[in-house]
Amino acid sequence: MNSSSVICVLLNWNNYPDTAECLRSLERLEYSGDFRVVVVDNGSTDGSADRLERGFPDVTLLRNAGNFGFAKGVNVGIKWALEEGAEGIWLLNNDTIAPPDALGGMLASMESDGKVGVVGSTLEYFDSSKIQSYGGGWVNMVKGFSSHCVSKESAEERPLDYITAASMLVRRKVFEEIGFFDERFFMYWEDVDFCFRARGAGWRLAVASGSTVKHKEGGSADAAPSGILRKTYARSMFRFFRKHCWFWLLPALYGIMYGVYLRPLFRGKGEGER
Repeated sequence: MNSSSVICVLLNWNNYPDTAECLRSLERLEYSGDFRVVVVDNGSTDGSADRLERGFPDVTLLRNAGNFGFAKGVNVGIKWALEEGAEGIWLLNNDTIAPPDALGGMLASMESDGKVGVVGSTLEYFDSSKIQSYGGGWVNMVKGFSSHCVSKESAEERPLDYITAASMLVRRKVFEEIGFFDERFFMYWEDVDFCFRARGAGWRLAVASGSTVKHKEGGSADAAPSGILRKTYARSMFRFFRKHCWFWLLPALYGIMYGVYLRPLFRGKGEGER
C-alpha cells in the first residue's frame, strides 16, 4: 500500500460542534504523506454545512440532497476518495477526537501485512481512559447480538469478527474487490456486514495498538427519536442475519428482544453506537 495517499471521510448531519472539533484534531495530525479530509454532509438543515465550508476552507465538502443514512452517505465520500487516487480511506466518526499519532499507528499495522485490509483503533470514552472498544468485536450468530472487544488480550485469544467504523482504515483494494457499504443498511450493522464480506474475500482485520481515538458515542443517534432508532436497528439486524446466517430467523428474533428492548440498558457494549 502506498501510505502517502490517505483520505479521511467524515459524515456530518446537523452536528457542527462535534464535526468542527474532530476536524481541528485532524489539523494536528502528525503525518508527512498526502493526507486530505472530505466531509460528506447528509442533508443537514441546521446550517452546519455552510459553517463547515466557511470555517474549514481546506477541507472538501460534499453535499447530499438528503439524509441518506450512514452507509450511502459515507459511500459518497469513499467513491470520491478513490477517484482522487487514495490508497487508504480512513472512515472516522465526526464525534471523535483523533490524537496526532492516530493515523500513523493504523498505517503501521496495515503495512506490516499485505493481507490486512481493514484496521481499527482503540476507542476510548471521551471523558475517561476507559476502553469503549478495542477496534471492534464479535457477533453471536445464534443469539443475534454483537459485543465489543475491550482488551488487546481478548482480541489475541479470539479473532475479531468486525472493526467498528467509528475509526476504520480500509485498503483501496478491499473496496475494489468487494464493493462499498451495503446501502440497504440505513444505519447500524453496515460496518459488521462490510467486515464479514472482507473476511470472506480473504482479507484480515487488525487493530492498531498505536492508535487510540476518543469517541463521544452516539453523536448522530442522539439527534433522532429513540423509537425511530430502535426500528432502524431492528431492520438492520434482520438484514444482516438474513445475509450471513442460513438459520437467520432464530438469531433475528432473539436479537429483537436484546437489540430493541434490552440493548438500551447496556449501551456501549454492543455494535451500532454512532
